[in-house]
Amino acid sequence: MKGKYEGPFYLYGSDMREKLLKPARDIRRILLLGYPKFVTIRLVADHFQLNVEERHILTRVIVPPDRIAPRIGKKMVYIDTRYKDILLDGYNVLLSMDSLLRKKPI
Repeated sequence: MKGKYEGPFYLYGSDMREKLLKPARDIRRILLLGYPKFVTIRLVADHFQLNVEERHILTRVIVPPDRIAPRIGKKMVYIDTRYKDILLDGYNVLLSMDSLLRKKPI
């Protein structure tokens, strides 16, 4: 999978990454058709016989397509923030990133 964006799955090691990439792609395709996120994840997770931890990972890292553009619009270039104070209300993001970096369920 060199050269392709694999999302946050790279933090979980190659076995977990390989196991979750196909379900994640399937979930994304179904979400593009307008189906609800949690129903879609449950359907695909059942099909791939994923365990509770793997389902939890997918639930936390999959973002419906209609929510991606607004989030990308919030990105800031590093040079724009240099020498400025930044206030973030990101408690849940902080907890998720901490778990991802520690390779624990998020």
